[in-house]
Amino acid sequence: PHTAIYEVRLGTVTGPGAPAGLSGTMVYVVEEACDGFNQVSNLDVTILDRRGRRSNLRQTFTSFEAADGQSSTFDMKIVSDGRQIDAYDGRVDIKSRGGEMLYLREASSEIPDGETTYALPGDAQLSLAYTAEVVDVAKAGERFASSIVADGLLEDGPYRISAVIGQR
Repeated sequence: PHTAIYEVRLGTVTGPGAPAGLSGTMVYVVEEACDGFNQVSNLDVTILDRRGRRSNLRQTFTSFEAADGQSSTFDMKIVSDGRQIDAYDGRVDIKSRGGEMLYLREASSEIPDGETTYALPGDAQLSLAYTAEVVDVAKAGERFASSIVADGLLEDGPYRISAVIGQR
């Protein structure tokens, strides 16, 4: 099992629509289940806009990844100032020559409901498999790992993630 608590703060930001401030916490938990792993990520932040107004944002992501790294289910909810602005769930099925990722979106006040399917490239991985790859790369003394990750964390399908490993 793994639990991490991160402090979240806004560093430097530019642009007319950029917030004046942002602070909060992110809690990330991974627990072993009978035939896989449960992951829970909660992001709670307060955002200060340029006019001095504050808003609260809570993003809750849960997933289950099978121990064989071939399948996953996920659920995401995003709430702003007590109002749900987005929610979706889905599944990932990774096969040796690719697979598919299915999103089912709940209707909210800002986004209509619907179903979206993404074809996955043959080298797509779930997030815990990618994390293990990064650790293996670091143990081997290498400095870079990059892969397509399909885990449902982002609303628009699989994404490329890279890690640069620096000096200890």
